[in-house]
Amino acid sequence: MKKPKAIRIPDVDVAELRNSLGLTVAEFAERYGFTAGSIRNWEAGTHTPFRMAKILLAIVAAQPAMVDDVLKLPREARSYRAFPDA
Repeated sequence: MKKPKAIRIPDVDVAELRNSLGLTVAEFAERYGFTAGSIRNWEAGTHTPFRMAKILLAIVAAQPAMVDDVLKLPREARSYRAFPDA
């Protein structure tokens, strides 16, 4: 049986993503299940996200409205409002 090819997970600039959503470090961490310390470390470049965190960050960056729907966020808390073209 052939070994499956490894997928390449896109890098996400966490600070840029968080700022584009209009969220503080604490809000972003709480919304997506990270710790605020992890967010600060990723933004400072002292640590990099683990594989599953990178996947979630890539999905949030690509489809914030879909993530909000999956997480069942109330309309007033939805991050995609920061994207007028969405």
